[in-house]
Amino acid sequence: MEVTRTARCSIAEVAIGQRVDKLFHYAVPSRLAASLHPGHRVVVPFGKGRRVGFVVGLVRETGVPVLKEIESAPDEQAVVSEDLLDLARWVADYYAAPLGLVLKTILPPGFSDPEKAFAKEKQEIRVALAPNAPAARRRLTAKQEAVLALLQDFGGEMPLTALRAAGASAAAAAALEKKGLVAFRKGEAARLAHPDTGERDTAIVLSEAQRRAVAEIGGAVRGGTFAPFLLHGVTGSGKTEVYLRLIQEIVREGGGALVLVPEIALTPQLIGRFVRRLGDAVAVLHSGLTDAERRDQWKRLRSGEARVAVGVRSAVFAPVDRLKLIVVDEEHDPSYRQDEGVRYHARDTAVMRAKRAGIPVVLGTATPSLETFHNAREGRYRPLDLPERAGGAVFPTVRIVDLRGAKSGNRFLSPDLLSAVEERLARSEQSLLFLNRRGWASFLLCRECGATLSCDHCSVTLTVHKGDKSARCHYCGHARPLPEVCPACGGTRMAPLGVGTEQIEEELKARFPSARVARMDRDTMGGRGAYIDLVRDLHEGKVDILVGTQMVTKGHHFPRVSLVGVVLAETSLMVPDFRATERTFHLLMQVAGRAGRGEVPGEAIVQTFVPGHPILAFVQEHDFAGFAETELSARREVRYPPFVRLVRVLITGTDEVRVSAAAARGAAAMREAGGKEIEVLGPAPAPLARLKGKFRWHVLLKGKEPGRLKDLARRGSLAIQRVPGASSLSVLIDVDPVGLM
Repeated sequence: MEVTRTARCSIAEVAIGQRVDKLFHYAVPSRLAASLHPGHRVVVPFGKGRRVGFVVGLVRETGVPVLKEIESAPDEQAVVSEDLLDLARWVADYYAAPLGLVLKTILPPGFSDPEKAFAKEKQEIRVALAPNAPAARRRLTAKQEAVLALLQDFGGEMPLTALRAAGASAAAAAALEKKGLVAFRKGEAARLAHPDTGERDTAIVLSEAQRRAVAEIGGAVRGGTFAPFLLHGVTGSGKTEVYLRLIQEIVREGGGALVLVPEIALTPQLIGRFVRRLGDAVAVLHSGLTDAERRDQWKRLRSGEARVAVGVRSAVFAPVDRLKLIVVDEEHDPSYRQDEGVRYHARDTAVMRAKRAGIPVVLGTATPSLETFHNAREGRYRPLDLPERAGGAVFPTVRIVDLRGAKSGNRFLSPDLLSAVEERLARSEQSLLFLNRRGWASFLLCRECGATLSCDHCSVTLTVHKGDKSARCHYCGHARPLPEVCPACGGTRMAPLGVGTEQIEEELKARFPSARVARMDRDTMGGRGAYIDLVRDLHEGKVDILVGTQMVTKGHHFPRVSLVGVVLAETSLMVPDFRATERTFHLLMQVAGRAGRGEVPGEAIVQTFVPGHPILAFVQEHDFAGFAETELSARREVRYPPFVRLVRVLITGTDEVRVSAAAARGAAAMREAGGKEIEVLGPAPAPLARLKGKFRWHVLLKGKEPGRLKDLARRGSLAIQRVPGASSLSVLIDVDPVGLM
């Protein structure tokens, strides 16, 4: 509907959750004038359809004589609080992203779909014990007794469907209702239960370093001041216990806290510890939940029913009531960077959220990112050290094994490593083998013509998966059956080369037939509950050898693991990225730290074809400081972060000639306006030159001031948009890129 604006009519500035970098004005109908505020969702006419938008401001004048009217605003209160709207504005400005897209990102799925956003939540029948149920139990049948016992085990109430699933009789429950011993009611479906990983808490006495950390951070919490802390604790030093002590006190005082972890795989163990201490005060947010579960958890936080949010990257926007502390665990991890949609960094966004809220933020890690380490050294962050392992555990010894001379049935499993695994099996201890490659082999090669099997949509070879006899692209998901003959020459000598976790698992099962071998990677952990089951088996001693990708390196606490084997240390070194050395060091230090966390001393065996690489000496000595000084010196010399800032302009499209021409046009415009203070590198094909059917070129900007870099990137983007056929191209401005692939 179009309406003529009058002096009495207020006007709403509305952000639409799409990649449109502008706000739209709509007239506010009189029925909504008193109740509509910034942060409300509204349904508005948009183009030929309707969209859910977000009110971000109210104004009296626009200079536009005729405006469309808001159709409805179904929420009683704003879904985006004032502080989160303020944070969203910062994210949009800093990361050069449309505000509406940011607001869509910070809310649970479905909140910007006009067909789903306002649907009623699913209701279910629930059965609850009556107050006198435990006492009045005379003349009950066995089935009725079973219902009461089950309800007591579940805390007094459970869904009727769950009661039936547990083998109890619905008829017996109905009979108990007539006796006044149970009650039936309708309520929102309970969609999420906190899993039991099999881990159990023991009485923990804080070390002196832990007590100092709790005291200093706690003082900032009580003082209500912004204070960024780097909690640099070696692997197994008890960083999580520091978080728990602080958050327990915050919850007792009626406050809230936010804890971020880099991977979904880390949340069950961490949540288990938090739930054992804090009970139902904990809510969890990550993409492994159903949409309904995520909305439920979000609502519990917004209402104040839950006080502590634990989640991955997007949980940085969780609506925690009376937020007093933010924790970013494993702050160095690149998973905190969002690589699709709004390209924000959750760690840096967490620091900014804490700053705007006037509260402390703790960045915890055993291997700080060089940016964070530099900030601490320059006095911008407060360093707190936990230099010793909790409980007096010692660091694992690290042994470097040269694979160039190793001779065994599988050239990727040296005699040294196999012998060490055999020793652990004999002592009923656990071993963990790390390889950051999924599948059976890295690629398939024709020994007659030299051709490899490549993805049809990406500029990569397909990974061989022996289990389902397929070749798969790990970027776009494209898969095809393994060919019997070479598609290029028809030859029959197709050979898999390289190694993956699937091959290592099979080799270990063949060499140690009585051992219980399990694998943890994206292929085996896809099923809901698969990760929980595996972690429980590890804690209960039902797994002897675990083979895994980087999922096994991050934050896990497996006290029975006394041996860690790195199958191929240089896998991540061969990536064309200036951060490759840093990432490899982080991975090796983190995975080595999984060994010897219990009473048994640990050992890490690092296999490599480049034993003389400098970072291996730092890993062997557990020398983060030495590594950091060396790498920072190299970064300073070639002008890379943290000594300069980067902005990347990525141009993609299906026509390579058009993409390259547009990139050249944009680079020329940026180089012309950049001046001497800004270095413009490129244009050039991206290292991953084709992805999901689109060619990719990029331009890299280096300089001291991110604001100027972003302005220059926008200038280049505008120049590209004037190229003939620009509508078929996509231009992305990537601020502070973590990877350059």
